Amino acid sequence: MNTYRYILPLMFAALLSLTGCQEHYVTYEDAEYIGFSDTLSVVAVQDSSLISIPVISTVNRDYDRTVAVEIVDSKSNAVEKLHYALESNTVTIPAGSNKGEVLLRGFYDNMVSTDSLCFTMKLVMTDKLLMGDGSEETRIQLRKVVPFKLEDFTGWCVFTSMFHREFQQPYQRLVKTYKVDGKENAILCRNMFNEGYDVELCFDNSDPLSGIVTMPEEQIVSDEATFFGQTKGDNHIRAVHSPLAPSFFFTNEKMPYIALWSMLYVKNLGEMVGTVGHFYSVMEWISEKEARRLSKEDGLPGFFEEKN
Repeated sequence: MNTYRYILPLMFAALLSLTGCQEHYVTYEDAEYIGFSDTLSVVAVQDSSLISIPVISTVNRDYDRTVAVEIVDSKSNAVEKLHYALESNTVTIPAGSNKGEVLLRGFYDNMVSTDSLCFTMKLVMTDKLLMGDGSEETRIQLRKVVPFKLEDFTGWCVFTSMFHREFQQPYQRLVKTYKVDGKENAILCRNMFNEGYDVELCFDNSDPLSGIVTMPEEQIVSDEATFFGQTKGDNHIRAVHSPLAPSFFFTNEKMPYIALWSMLYVKNLGEMVGTVGHFYSVMEWISEKEARRLSKEDGLPGFFEEKN
């Protein structure tokens, strides 16, 4: 029996069937959805500079896409035109991109640092562009932040440290701070942990909402005998910012301050002897008049007269 008489017609029929299926394939354009990149943003208002709130699309197009932006009054306590203003009531995602931005300005002079001001924006567009996850709305929290100036962290401050409390010493003392020559964002703290020992602190103000303070390593902040009553290493207590918690500085209209976490330790012949501990301290800047009063009336140690 010649089986090819049956196999060949079947193969030919199968090929026709496959060709027919291919002719009915349909290619659909990728669906597009648009929304805010974040549903909550905290923004720093330091002047009248523009603030960008990102809007994204799920795809790129070869044409611009523009949607309307409106304020949801029922979800806002910040007042438009008083606390902030939108640059435009629309946002455009340009051709060849999947990103756009809503631009707004905060009115620094119309806010105070203790304000809790928020408003909600909504993208107004057809339902087919909605992602379905609520991203067509975003809540904006406006936070007034006094611009960082190193000068605000120089002069007299009250230094309150758990290190001194731990070793049964007066836990508050007056410390005078100075700019460090040749360094843009650093101060020298005179007699910080102990008389005769100065400590350097460095500021990172790249994020106005989260200013960081660090301490260069290997700084000698005291002798050992003053606090331990004996020498366990090379008679130096050293300090560096604690690896367990960050330290922050806060600009303030009335009293700038630092929340400092430091690690104190002891070495001998260059080798670690042991960690004294991780200690929390607060530095609050005050006027010289107030420093003099606290020294005289409250007996806070550390005040001294400048030598000409």
